Amino acid sequence: MATKNRRETRKKRTTAAKALKKAKTRPATKSKTVKNKKMNLGLDEYQPIHLEDVPTYQETVIRNIIESSNASKNVPDEALLFSAALSSVSQSSKELQYRSGISVGRNLYRFDASKRDYTFPEESIADLVSFLEASGYKYVTYSANPGNIEVNIHKTGSNVNMGTNLHAFEAGIISGFVGAAERRMVNIQETECAYNNGERCRFRIADSAQQNVEVNGGDIATISNLITHIGNSARLDAARDNVSTGYYSLASNLLVDRTYLEHMRSIAGYIGVSVGSELFRNKNRTRYAIGTILRTIKLLNFGNPMVESIKPFHLRLSFDGLTSRREFVDVSLSFVNGLLSTGFGKDMVAIERNSNGRYVVDIKEEKK
Repeated sequence: MATKNRRETRKKRTTAAKALKKAKTRPATKSKTVKNKKMNLGLDEYQPIHLEDVPTYQETVIRNIIESSNASKNVPDEALLFSAALSSVSQSSKELQYRSGISVGRNLYRFDASKRDYTFPEESIADLVSFLEASGYKYVTYSANPGNIEVNIHKTGSNVNMGTNLHAFEAGIISGFVGAAERRMVNIQETECAYNNGERCRFRIADSAQQNVEVNGGDIATISNLITHIGNSARLDAARDNVSTGYYSLASNLLVDRTYLEHMRSIAGYIGVSVGSELFRNKNRTRYAIGTILRTIKLLNFGNPMVESIKPFHLRLSFDGLTSRREFVDVSLSFVNGLLSTGFGKDMVAIERNSNGRYVVDIKEEKK
């Protein structure tokens, strides 16, 4: 039986690894790119949009982050890191994160501009910094001069080297905000990253010809570094809740994008199996595994876990608020199933129910 389980685990890892390789090489959706020309984000010409046109969901989340800036931050750093690392597996996924950030940045500026009048565009950067700090980045500095904007997010989170720059989303936010303030398209590049041997995450206006998110592209090595870090953090119970729920929901958009859902599920499953292999090697599985599994799920914000019974094993995951979305639940389950398959060496079955838009998933040992 143990030999069969080991074979099945190896098979899952091989299948998911192939999916990861496929996602890494996946081209951008049918948009055309031309070498040595600026990336076409559909925003080459700035077009003002009035407040009443702002998407309700995004406007509401931005408003809540700003107005609840002193509220507790209850999402661990690792959950945001997981989303950022997955967005680095291909150029097209990084572009998606950058585009999403631009949308948030432009909507943020319009919200701020509705509250106060700016004499010069550079005056508004202080409000951008306040938003980033309210979102969970504790120490943000900036310099703002005409045509020369720089924002620095200083290193306060996990001390881990991922081997690549990971903040395409944040670069997009700054691009969208500054572009809205100056009423033009502004390319922002992350020139230094705390997750890539940097002392800080530094964002600067890029040459218009530069492919601003095509820097130190992520690959399988990045995912490998992520797996090691998740394993170490779960083992040491080292999670720190620094990120606001609203900001996490904006930044993890790739996990719920239907275009990438199949790839995200495969990669999440691969990471779950790999993290399980890191955690449960040469361990007494039952007692050690249950506590570690719960910590790992909470670490990545993949639902609120509760063990209903040990024999037979029954885990209940509850999703509510901004995480209770069909696609997010699918990605979460892929990770959790991979983790459980190595934690217990048994096949599990998931039973889902949805009540008033809130998901509850019961994961049980499969009956023979």
